[in-house]
Amino acid sequence: MMPFLRFRNARIVVVGGRGFIGRHLVKRVLELGANVWIIDRGMRRSMNFLGLSSDRLRILRCSVSDEIKLQRLFLKIKPHFVFNLAALLNRDKDLSIFQELLDTHVIGVKNIISAILKSSFHSRLIQIGTMDECAEEPVSP
Repeated sequence: MMPFLRFRNARIVVVGGRGFIGRHLVKRVLELGANVWIIDRGMRRSMNFLGLSSDRLRILRCSVSDEIKLQRLFLKIKPHFVFNLAALLNRDKDLSIFQELLDTHVIGVKNIISAILKSSFHSRLIQIGTMDECAEEPVSP
């Protein structure tokens, strides 16, 4: 079986699906026949997301720092795949938002893993990061 055929009728959660990479991922997996739930901390947008009008696309508002709400959503959805693209960009290296960065990039990942484990469903987690999560200068070994 071709790997992309696994997405046909699959339940896919895209955390941070309204961002640049997420929008393109959502569009592609919908084209492959998946049922998609976007979980995003921002305001809900219309179902005509990216010009797509699909009964297989749902947009839910939830922060990755809200462990209980994530668990409830995952128990209900029972996703086959979870793509985590949640990111808080901090190009100015502003330490005043350190707690929010920690909540998104560390606690949020822990909460997603916890939600997957508590759902008792064998979801596959695909964790995707950005260069903004790395140090400004590469570190030599």
